[in-house]
Formats: sequence, C-alpha cells, structure tokens
Amino acid sequence: MFTLLKVSVATLALSAFVAVPVVTLLGADAAYAKNGGGNGGGNSGGNGGGGGNGGGKGHSGGEKAGNGKSSGAAEKSKKEKTQSAKSSVKKDAPAKAKSSKKSTEKAHKSAKATTPKASPKGALHPSNLGKLNGAINASANAKLAHIRNGNFNGPVGMAAALALADYNYTVDLDAFDAATKTLDLAEAFGLIENAPTAETLEAAQALVDNGIDDGQADIDAQAALDYPDLTDAQALTKDVADAPTAAEIESAQAIADAGVPTRDAVTTAEAQVLGAYKGTLAAEDEASVLDAVRGTQPTQDQIAQALAVDATAETAPIEEVAEPIEGATLPPTEG
Repeated sequence: MFTLLKVSVATLALSAFVAVPVVTLLGADAAYAKNGGGNGGGNSGGNGGGGGNGGGKGHSGGEKAGNGKSSGAAEKSKKEKTQSAKSSVKKDAPAKAKSSKKSTEKAHKSAKATTPKASPKGALHPSNLGKLNGAINASANAKLAHIRNGNFNGPVGMAAALALADYNYTVDLDAFDAATKTLDLAEAFGLIENAPTAETLEAAQALVDNGIDDGQADIDAQAALDYPDLTDAQALTKDVADAPTAAEIESAQAIADAGVPTRDAVTTAEAQVLGAYKGTLAAEDEASVLDAVRGTQPTQDQIAQALAVDATAETAPIEEVAEPIEGATLPPTEG
C-alpha cells in the first residue's frame, strides 16, 4: 500500500511537472496567434482546426490587404505620371507645330526673295531689253563695220563681239575636224600602200606551214599574215584621189596637238550681252535673249569677207541704235 501510494504520489508529481510546460507552451502559441503570427493559412491547413493557428488567417488577410493598398498607390502614382506626360505632350505639340510652320514660311519667303521673277511683259519686251534693243535691231552691215574696224564698244559693238566669237569658234572647230581627218587619211593611205600583195601573203603562208624553224623569216611571214584589215581604210579613201602631202600632215598634226578648241571667248561674249540686259532676267530666259541677238547677226561668209578687208581701207559708217523709249515701237530689222 505504501508502495502504491509512493507510486501514485510520484506519478502525480510527474504529471504536475509535465502539465505546467504544456500549459505554458499552449499559452505562448495562443498569444502568438492573437498577435497575428506569420504562419497564417499555411500552419492552419497543416494542424487542422487549431484555435491558435486559426487566428493566423487574420494576419494573412491583413498582409494581403496591406499589399493591396501599397500596389494600388503605386498604380495610381504611375497613372498620374502617364497622364501628366500626355498632358505635357499635348501642351507642347501646338507650340512646336507653330514654330515649325513659322520656320517653313520663313524659308519660303527667303527663297522667293532670292529667286528673280521674270517681268510679266516678257523677257524680250523692249522696256526690259535696254541696250540690247540696239544689239538686236542694228543691221548686219553695222555689225560687220564694227568687226572690220575692231570696234566692239556700245550695243552694236557688243553684238559684233559675240558674232566674231561665234565665228572664230566655228572656224577653230572646223580646222580641228579637218586636221583629224587629214591624219586619218594619211594613216589609211599608208596602210593601203604598204599592204602585202596576194603573192606575198601566199608565200608567207607557205613559209609558216613548212614545219621548219626559219627564224626571222617566220616572224616576218606571220606579220604579213596578221596585217590589219583594210576595209575601213578603203572606205575612208574611196572619194579621195591623193594622199595628204608631208606639209599637210605636219600642219594637221600641230592643230591636233593643240587639242579640241574651247568656247571660252564665246562664253565671255555671252556674259557681256546678258550683263547689258536692263530688266530682271530669269535663268530660263537667258537662251531666248542670246538667240534674239544672234538672230540678226551677219553670216559666217559675211564675217570672213569683212575680216579679209584691209583695216586701213575705207569702211562703211558704224551704225548705232539708240535705246528706245519705253512703249515705243521699234523699226523693222534690216536684212
């Protein structure tokens, strides 16, 4: 009995010792759950329906709510920034468009200011031609007189200078073409005269085909067989009786060596004519003005004859044509 009593007392003592920590642990869990412990729904699912862990769900919900508010605030801030940027773009767009339009209009005005406009009366209207009226309406004889005397002053002299420049350029071109043809003829006649005869070609072919190394003879024979074709040379000399002389070839070579003639003198004379234009001359009208001046010039043959006349001999009087009064009718051009 004493033994049983001792055992029961010991058991009760052990039970009392063990029960106290259990209550303490349970009390700690309950307090943690009450404070919204961080295990939330995860421990709740694992421990079944425990009271302490049930409180954890409340913490989980609170965290989600907190995150929701934080995310909502960030989204609101981002939306406000986007709206602000769009508003800025809308405000700046009219100003930029207005500035671009002003720049474009300014560029157009500048281009209009620097581009000369042709007169509505026409480029060849007497009121626009000024001194060029005299250059256009002077007779061919008046211009020839200026050429004979070497007088290139005034409107008529200016037209005469252009006529002489055109004449000289044409003469130089013709001389260059003639020199080139002379040299071509000399070469063609030389090819024809030095061409191997039929007998020479036959002998050369036999020499090449004999299978023997004949040294220089074989080389000469092959050269005869390779002689240039005479078709072009014969066509070039068909209507020419004689080959150019040595003197003609020498003269032609000198002209060819000088190169193709330039029209620098013509360009200078044209610039002088255009510079005398009274009105505002557009670039596209320059050719028509020059054509008008050239339309009343003496012919190449007339200029050649005028240049052949002794400058000390008596020449025709120089005719001057005064600048017409605006609106006046010009006299007809003499032939």
